[in-house]
Amino acid sequence: MASLSFIESKKLRDLIAQADPDGQMKAVLTNGRLAIGSDPLAPVFAIDFSAEAILPFMPANGLPPARRERSRRRADRYGFTLFGKYYPARSLKDLLKTGLLAIEQCVPGTLERLSDIKPYSKRIVARDKALLFDTAHLADDFSERLNAEWWVGTNNSMQEVRAWLGRAVTCASLRWDRDFTLKL
Repeated sequence: MASLSFIESKKLRDLIAQADPDGQMKAVLTNGRLAIGSDPLAPVFAIDFSAEAILPFMPANGLPPARRERSRRRADRYGFTLFGKYYPARSLKDLLKTGLLAIEQCVPGTLERLSDIKPYSKRIVARDKALLFDTAHLADDFSERLNAEWWVGTNNSMQEVRAWLGRAVTCASLRWDRDFTLKL
């Protein structure tokens, strides 16, 4: 059953300002308490209307709120160095695409040689996306344009990205960990 609590707006404004002087938090209203914190799912403080006080937030079960872990993914998590120039990547897909294009730019013809390699049921690059996979629907779901001429398969694990970039380095007659180094 819901209960009502009242507080003067000036007092509420003062309490919010006291709890959040920088104005960075978000607020959630629950059972006569205004819960506030930078993460709305894990509030830090509660303004109790009936007590007209700021308290540490405690959920109804009396246990401290669980903290959600922030994603550890960072913009510089992936990348590679090609002839001393570092290229950062936001994701494995970005790493693969940027790596293939950079190698092709240094050694033209690399993508053509790489398109001949098909270890199992897929190749990594092709001029026609239908040639990337043995199954047609996979080409529709897991391919993107690499550039105006080439398509690339995008459903790759970290090990597959490493292997495909290794094959590209070999096709370009470059040296792994000398001319090309990978950061995963």
